[in-house]
Amino acid sequence: GKWYWEVKELAAFLREQGLSSSGLKADLTQRVSDFLRTGRVAERRVAAGKGPRDSAIPGGLKVSTPVENYNNDAATRSFFEKHVEGFRFNEYL
Repeated sequence: GKWYWEVKELAAFLREQGLSSSGLKADLTQRVSDFLRTGRVAERRVAAGKGPRDSAIPGGLKVSTPVENYNNDAATRSFFEKHVEGFRFNEYL
């Protein structure tokens, strides 16, 4: 028997269940797996690159700030230069 699914098949199954069919194959596979295991729609997560940049969060960057929406802006570069000894950006990113 068939032991793998193509992206179009995963997406079709998800649409039939009323679930989001967007994302990479790994995202779709995880969404199908979660649905089959629990029968529920998993909580929606904000995709990387969505929402405010890490450097724009209230209170600014801290050592404890989880990296979620990285942006190579002046605030982020300044933070790294202050907290990482010898750190410097040596190439344009």
